[in-house]
Amino acid sequence: MDDTRDEVGFLQTIGNELPKHTGDVLYPELLGGGRVSFEYSDTGATVDDTTASILGDLYNSESADGKVPISFRAHKRLVMSPVGEPLKTAKSFDELIAVLADAMLCHDAVWRHCGILHRDISDNNILVVRQGERVRGLLIDFDNAITNREQSATRPGRTGTFPFMSINNLENEGVPRTALDDWESLLYVLCFYATVGLECIGRREKSDRERLPIRKWSTGYAEDVAGSKRQHLSSKATFDKEVTRHFYSARIDERAVSRLKNLARELYTALFNNPRCDSSCYGVINDYKMLDGKQVLNNPFVERAKEKNVKVIVEDLVAIVSRYQSNPE
Repeated sequence: MDDTRDEVGFLQTIGNELPKHTGDVLYPELLGGGRVSFEYSDTGATVDDTTASILGDLYNSESADGKVPISFRAHKRLVMSPVGEPLKTAKSFDELIAVLADAMLCHDAVWRHCGILHRDISDNNILVVRQGERVRGLLIDFDNAITNREQSATRPGRTGTFPFMSINNLENEGVPRTALDDWESLLYVLCFYATVGLECIGRREKSDRERLPIRKWSTGYAEDVAGSKRQHLSSKATFDKEVTRHFYSARIDERAVSRLKNLARELYTALFNNPRCDSSCYGVINDYKMLDGKQVLNNPFVERAKEKNVKVIVEDLVAIVSRYQSNPE
């Protein structure tokens, strides 16, 4: 059975290609592993643990609407290096920024040099790696990844974790999934931790967190979450009002909070109001524009997904995180 979401294959490609093209980029190195198999007690037959083997004839059936077949998934266990800790163990906001920057520089290198798009940027998939005095970030979990040639697939299916999924991903209305969706997810990860806080320096009380606007990024149906994000990101002023003004430090570290706000605003501008792109790429709300003397509906997500715009925007995003990574002040 063809496993198009073959994480083992993706990691092998990354291990083979990245050393040829990059220097100081931390990436997951596959040491061993593969599919998990089980043995039938009555026949002694050994079978891979997959959706096809578990469901049997049901695997070839379709959903009620006749459009979405059951996805092929395989149970795998992998051994990788280096070893890391959860993102929430970052000891400061400066560490958080350095870790997120490292992870996204890996994301960019994998996208450009290996032709693999991660598609699931979330707090669970970024680890803190401590190498002596240096703190690094490690991007893991490529089991939702696709190759670049698959990006144009219609309605590719939602992947990820609601609070961190891009608007395009949540709405899943046929706009091609690109690297920009993952960079948008980075913005949400940054805003989540900047708002909720870090364990080692203090987190907001649960009752306080329940009242935050970004709480809506976690509740309701996918369309509800997408609607909340569209509203919160509808303008720079609204983004500041609904999101960045709630950034929080239990130790009253104004410098760190200010740095987080500046980074979030720069990422927001590069993603949604990039001056190097045409105005049709601006914003998160569909509106009308004039084309050949006629009003036509403009979807900025469709415009930004065009290859020329993806290239320009990602260049700016990489430059931003690289600058924050190399300059901790």
